[in-house]
Amino acid sequence: MKETSPSSRAGGRAATKSARNHGDGGAEPAVLCADAGALQGFLDRTYAVVGEGEEFLDLDKALEELLSG
Repeated sequence: MKETSPSSRAGGRAATKSARNHGDGGAEPAVLCADAGALQGFLDRTYAVVGEGEEFLDLDKALEELLSG
């Protein structure tokens, strides 16, 4: 994915991210755009719950728990 820096959009700041499916022979990239302030708030709340370096997810264990329920 190619990351682009925040930009001004409609009087505010926006964070954009573009992604391209490399297996699709040159398809146009998807461009995601979000309000920079809202994105920062979301990330701040996320880090308050899951600290940096604690983002590990054991998918095998999660699948086992899901299927055993």
